[in-house]
Parts: sequence; structure tokens; C-alpha cells
Amino acid sequence: MFRAELMGHDAAEAAAYSCYTGPNDEPPAMYEWLAQAQDAGFTAEHVEWALVNATTGEFSAPLISVHGDGDGLNGLGAHALSYRAAVSAFGTPSLHRLYVVAHGGHVDAHSDGLALDFDFDGTNGEEGVADRFTLMQPYAERAFLYLVDWVENDVAAPPAKTLATDPAGDVLDAEALEF
Repeated sequence: MFRAELMGHDAAEAAAYSCYTGPNDEPPAMYEWLAQAQDAGFTAEHVEWALVNATTGEFSAPLISVHGDGDGLNGLGAHALSYRAAVSAFGTPSLHRLYVVAHGGHVDAHSDGLALDFDFDGTNGEEGVADRFTLMQPYAERAFLYLVDWVENDVAAPPAKTLATDPAGDVLDAEALEF
């Protein structure tokens, strides 16, 4: 759905690359191609490039990551938690903070619960999810303020944690938040 919005596609055009099956339970066309493509279409050149450009978890300055636990585009485990593991294994964990925002999604424009068809039945916004997502922007801004203080004033950011939120009563002022 995110790709559909970025490409300007409607729901019917988006169905071809949706990760969900259609009303007749047929997988999207892309799935058939992936199933028959050798190594899912990746070549040795792709793998070599990925290894050269891989994120290793090594860095020498403070770094703060902010991730929503409801991010449907970049899953928490596959992205934020695996990066934290890489930092722990290969980097300097004392320079990294991961703040997981409870009920946080990926794209704030969709956090109002109105723009997407969350049950993929062809009707946008009828699921009543407006108070199930937390806006990420204030949390990202607050994390940036912590990062600036850490880098410029040597005041370490608070420990990594999952941040409890109230989606129905979003705090929209970054300076009013404390982690």
C-alpha cells in the first residue's frame, strides 16, 4: 500500500504487488515470478554489492535509532533489533540507543487510520484504527534533541527502551516528551 501511494496507484493497481492475497485467494503475480526466479532474482553482483555496503554496526559517534513496533514496512525484528544485535557484536553498544515507540508505524500520514485499507477489503479507513497508531514525528524530534545534547554537551541520552504511548492522546510536542 505504501508503494501504491508513492506510485500514485489505486487499490486495483496496487494488488499486483500487495503482500496479501486477493479476494479469490490467488497470490499476486509477483509471487509467481519470485517462486520461479533463481535466488529470487538476485545475482552474484547483487550479493557482492550488498556485502560491500552492508551496515556492520560499527561507528564512532553517538547514534540513536527510533523505530515503531507497528511498522509494517520495516519490521522491528528484522531491522531495529537486528541492527542493535550488530552493534552489540561489532560496534560500541555504549554509543547506541534504540527507542521503540509502542504503536508507532512507518509513515505518519497513515497514523490517522483513514488513508489505508487495513483489512484490504477495498474500503479505505472504515476499520476504526485512528486511535491505534502513535505519531512518530515527536519521538523522532525528541530523540534528535537527545542526540544533539549527547554530541555537543557530552550528556548521554537515556537508556534504550520501549516507549509506552497513548495513541488516542498523542503528544505532539517533542520537548514535552521524556524517555
